[in-house]
Amino acid sequence: MKYAILYVLFFCFPLFLTAQEDKKEATEDKTDYWQRALEKLKAGSYGEAAIALDKFIDKNKNNALAYQKRGFAKRKMGNADGAEADYTQALAYNANLVEAYLGRAQVRTKLGIYTRAIEDYDQILTRQPTHSKSKEIFYNRGLAYLKMQKYKEAMKDFREVLKIERDYAQALVNIGFIYYFSGEIRKACLEWLRASDLKNDYAKKNAKRACQCCM
Repeated sequence: MKYAILYVLFFCFPLFLTAQEDKKEATEDKTDYWQRALEKLKAGSYGEAAIALDKFIDKNKNNALAYQKRGFAKRKMGNADGAEADYTQALAYNANLVEAYLGRAQVRTKLGIYTRAIEDYDQILTRQPTHSKSKEIFYNRGLAYLKMQKYKEAMKDFREVLKIERDYAQALVNIGFIYYFSGEIRKACLEWLRASDLKNDYAKKNAKRACQCCM
C-alpha cells in the first residue's frame, strides 16, 4: 500500500525548573558565583551561567544541584554531550534529583539514545508517580517509543496523556500516526479529524492528504 506523505509531529516538551527546586538542594555556601548563576539562568544568559557554575563547582565539587543546573545551561546552549555528562554527575551525587532525570532524558532523546531516555522517564515515574509534569513525561516517553517504532508502548503513553487532558491535540496526532503506520487508516483519520477540530495544523494537513475515506 502506498501511503501519503505526512507531516510528522514530534513535539518535545521542554521541562523547566521551578524556584522551589532551585532552593531545595543549594548548599549553605552562598557564594557570589552561585547567586550569579541563578540570576544568569533566570535571565536566559546560559553561557554566563555556565561560567559561574564552573567556578562554583570548583569549590563545591559534590553539589548535585550545581551540576544539574550547569547541565540545564549546556542543554539550552546546544551542548548535548556536555549536558548529559553534567546530569549524570548530578545523579551520582544525588540519585533522587528528579530534575536531572528530566533533563538527561531530553538530552538523550536529542542524541537519539531513546532506550536510555526511556529509562530516565521510568525513574521519574517510579520515584514520583504523580509528578506535576506527568502529562509531559508520558508524552515525551511516548515520543521516544514512537521513534523506536514500539507502537504498543507509545500508544499506552499517549493514552495516559489523554487521561490527564482529554483534548490534547498533539497526543491525538501521534496516536493517528501509530494507527497509520500499523495500516489502520480509518482509525488514524478519526484521530486526525478529532485533532483538526482542536485547530491542530498537522492534523489538518494529514487529514487532507490521507483521509478522503472519512471526510
